[in-house]
Amino acid sequence: MFVRELTKRGVAGVGVGFPATKITGGRMRFCLSAAHTKEMLDKILKEVDVVGDMCSCKYSKIPKSAKPIEW
Repeated sequence: MFVRELTKRGVAGVGVGFPATKITGGRMRFCLSAAHTKEMLDKILKEVDVVGDMCSCKYSKIPKSAKPIEW
């Protein structure tokens, strides 16, 4: 779902699952280039944030009570 939603939003990435991760886990891989602009990277971060909320798959060691990062 995460990969499909990002693709719909114009963000390319590769989903990685078992056996490369735990059976209950997963990862996303993105290929970055020096040719990417700040605006492109900001869009990727925004879309990953939105899709992460949709999929309920965000992880952070920062307590929820901490002030969110402003992009």
